[in-house]
Amino acid sequence: NESFDNGNYQSAMDNYDIVINLSPEFAAAYLYRGISESSIGLTGAALIDYNKFIEFEPNNPLGYYYRGHLHHNNGNYTKAITDFDYYLKLQPNVSGGYASRGWAKYYNEDYMGALADFNKQIELDESNPIAYYNRGSAKSELNDHYGAIGDYEKAIELDKSFSMAYNN
Repeated sequence: NESFDNGNYQSAMDNYDIVINLSPEFAAAYLYRGISESSIGLTGAALIDYNKFIEFEPNNPLGYYYRGHLHHNNGNYTKAITDFDYYLKLQPNVSGGYASRGWAKYYNEDYMGALADFNKQIELDESNPIAYYNRGSAKSELNDHYGAIGDYEKAIELDKSFSMAYNN
């Protein structure tokens, strides 16, 4: 959908409405309509569409990933963690999944759980400065300030322009 690719989410939603009316079993239309809805703040509608996509394709990790982010953005970190658990069961070697679940755990004040996920993120993508920044944030909450500084320094070593790492 060109409208979706260009960020014209209302037009994309209109197109996905047509697709769903013509072919209600076309699961991808629900996923992308949900992403479009979420992008313009229609979180209730997005949740319905993500649920429908998961109903059609329970083994497709994308539904859990996007629904997890929707829950995270709505402050429901426990539901986000559950969705990221499913995502990681289906995609165990994707570092970004551990980052997403780690931040949900972080905001849910499970700093040890967040640290474990950020460690796994680094294990899978050791050249990613954001992974070290993430882990440094968890270490800071656990009062491991020297460890946090070491991670922020590693993030800066990997990306000299990483302003948040300098800030922390």
